[in-house]
Amino acid sequence: MATQTNYNNKVEIRQWNTKNLFCAVYDSSDNLMNLNGYTADLYAKNKDTEYQGDVDIHVSGTLIDASNGAILFSFTEADTSVNTGNYDYEVIVDNSVNKISVIYDRLQITNSLKQG
Repeated sequence: MATQTNYNNKVEIRQWNTKNLFCAVYDSSDNLMNLNGYTADLYAKNKDTEYQGDVDIHVSGTLIDASNGAILFSFTEADTSVNTGNYDYEVIVDNSVNKISVIYDRLQITNSLKQG
């Protein structure tokens, strides 16, 4: 059975670097979810700050194969220019009728030799 709990969804990204993150979304029957008509967004908030206010990172996803639940999140240098540390991140798919949180896990921004 391929449920989300069987996967490690922790992500590590180097500060000031780019990264592509692939996400496959499954429905409650463990079938790839049809995401036609949905948008996908990834939000992250530093764990060391209060959860009030804006998120620290927001990346809109590209539905690369919507009928098979495939999303690509492309992090830019601007997205990863935040402080190093641990962030809680959440992936939300939304079609204006349903807003579904499909992943909630840890994103770590680590030191990079490259400076901004």
